[in-house]
Amino acid sequence: MNSEIEEKKSQKRKKEQITMYDALPYIDAKATLEIEALIQLNVDKTSDPHPRLPPLPEPHFSPAMMEEFERVKDGKKLDAIDLSRYTPSSEREWCITHEIMHSRFLSLELLEKHGQAAWLRYISGLEAQLLPLEQEIQRISQETNQVNVDRKRSQLEAKERLDRLEGEWRALIGKTLQVEAANEMLKRNVR
Repeated sequence: MNSEIEEKKSQKRKKEQITMYDALPYIDAKATLEIEALIQLNVDKTSDPHPRLPPLPEPHFSPAMMEEFERVKDGKKLDAIDLSRYTPSSEREWCITHEIMHSRFLSLELLEKHGQAAWLRYISGLEAQLLPLEQEIQRISQETNQVNVDRKRSQLEAKERLDRLEGEWRALIGKTLQVEAANEMLKRNVR
């Protein structure tokens, strides 16, 4: 029983392991391509959520929503809104409707007369709020560009050093092989 539990835990840990890549994107083109391929592979897996995410909760819909889902599933048309209930049927209702429409008309006249100035004040207030935000965006964009320029410069400087060290390493390996070959020849000559 314990072995089964341990095996399941081990399998779960293997699934959750994340492969880390240490690469210099401006130098290691091959590693960058591999990473992009892995990213694309993960992007294509949109159906399965990440194993570390908690399971999605079961949806709980109201009875009205369930009825609407059934209506859509059955392909039934939506019953249109009954406009007859909004048509005045008595003289009193006609008067009330007339007063409402008259007050709306007056409101539109006032809006036409005074609304432009209020709207312009509102727009100028928005523009005043927008200016610092645009400046902040520009500042952050410049900082981001500077970080990328510095990163590229440091990686290219590191590339020169890495190339030099790799050349030295190859030379040392070559010398080591020569020493081992000479050592082997001496052993054969001694025997």
